[in-house]
Amino acid sequence: MYSFADGTLTPFQPQAGRVFALGLTYADHIRETGEKGDKPVIFMKSCVPDVTPASVSTPDAAAMVAAIANIDSTLAKWLPGRFSPLPALLDYEVELGMVLLDDCKSGDLATPAGMPRVGFFLANDITARSVQVAGQGSERRLDFWAASKSLPGFLPVANQVWCPATPSADKLPNVTLKTLVNGELRQSAPTSNIIYSPLQMLQLVSQSAPGGRLRAGDIILTGTPAGVAMSVPRWKRLLGSLMPRRTVIEKGIGGSINNPKFLRPGDTLQVSADWLGSFSLSIR
Repeated sequence: MYSFADGTLTPFQPQAGRVFALGLTYADHIRETGEKGDKPVIFMKSCVPDVTPASVSTPDAAAMVAAIANIDSTLAKWLPGRFSPLPALLDYEVELGMVLLDDCKSGDLATPAGMPRVGFFLANDITARSVQVAGQGSERRLDFWAASKSLPGFLPVANQVWCPATPSADKLPNVTLKTLVNGELRQSAPTSNIIYSPLQMLQLVSQSAPGGRLRAGDIILTGTPAGVAMSVPRWKRLLGSLMPRRTVIEKGIGGSINNPKFLRPGDTLQVSADWLGSFSLSIR
């Protein structure tokens, strides 16, 4: 693991790169979501990094239905009739982010010697879980994941990036990721709990990138530890696999409306990662 002395902190000025997100990279988070977790999921966020914003807005029902309609117009017509209005089920995911400082392609990443220069930063992957749940049972499930995490303001990041002096295929910054909501600790885990190395994560992302190419400025979100608002026991996921898709969606959203852990207007959200920094924002 890297210590602070192994690199330098500089102001984070995100470029116009792509945002690739990895999911299911912590064993405890895999357990709390009831997912198989035999391999990470990979998708792209279409929102841009927002450096230390003061707040994030809860999306309205129209914005979420529009996001769903881009993937499944039939579902988007049905869903508003089941909920009035469609709840956001706004969730938080503290994450360690990586930003590429060099171009690279999948072939370069075949060996540790091909590890490019990267920087590390703190991020919060905000999610409208109702949009994500709408993808249950869909062949385009990860498109719903991407849509649920790509609404305006859904990628707040810290204002600094830490760059190691020497690239390493298997080292991450030795920090503990934490999330507090209204002062209550919700997430706390060391980055050593990530079950993939930086090189492995870049290999996976490059395989999903057009032409197998990653560019300087591209961002990779490395996943979140346990403690998010939405948790699903494995038995419930197995039961849901036997039920009609729309029943699963309706029960998944309806059964979560009264969960007090979801973010609501007026809440204060704080994330930190030791010497990588911290930031707070209010929910509107």
